[in-house]
Amino acid sequence: MFYLFHHIPKTADTSVRDALGRHLRVHLDYQLSASPADRADFERDRPDLSLLTQQDVLCGHWNLPGSRLWERFPELDELDVRKILILRPPLETAMSGVRYNLQTNPAATRAPDAMLLARVNYFASVLGCTRDSYRERIDSYWHVGLAGRVQETVDFIADTVGSPRWPVDRLNTTDAMSVSFSPEAVETFLHRSELDQAIYDYAAAVAHAAHAATA
Repeated sequence: MFYLFHHIPKTADTSVRDALGRHLRVHLDYQLSASPADRADFERDRPDLSLLTQQDVLCGHWNLPGSRLWERFPELDELDVRKILILRPPLETAMSGVRYNLQTNPAATRAPDAMLLARVNYFASVLGCTRDSYRERIDSYWHVGLAGRVQETVDFIADTVGSPRWPVDRLNTTDAMSVSFSPEAVETFLHRSELDQAIYDYAAAVAHAAHAATA
């Protein structure tokens, strides 16, 4: 058995990944970009899952086409793995992603509104969900947490592995950057992201139920 942390970008998960390192051996599996060179490096460095144990956690975004989690590890459903997922409201996630792109690429020419709308139903894309399958996909995760309550997730992992609890330090504070979005773009995003909202709402219900059961 081993742990796998599906690190959805811009959901406060960098802080969680850092905190998990206090309790488990962290192994990183991140594709740096969609460039051919980075993709080649990513393919070459595919982890050997058979070497991972209950003291290990594998972390990655698995968010680019061709490297989604089920594409990277088609055998995953047959393995004894405890998958961890943390989600954040879709609009907050998308806005944070736009801020991050503008902060790391000041020469970006696309308007913030266009960048926001390009992130419609991002969760569905990364998780491989449809309206008919999103509940089953969320249920395949051993632990589902929420970005606003990451301390609960890290405490749950610590208790599970028998490790002392530690406070989560906040990392990657790109949300402090000011970016303006038009009301029309926000309304359009919300209307088009009904599937992502359903995914988040269901994940939140799962997270709240699990926390209530262990409180």
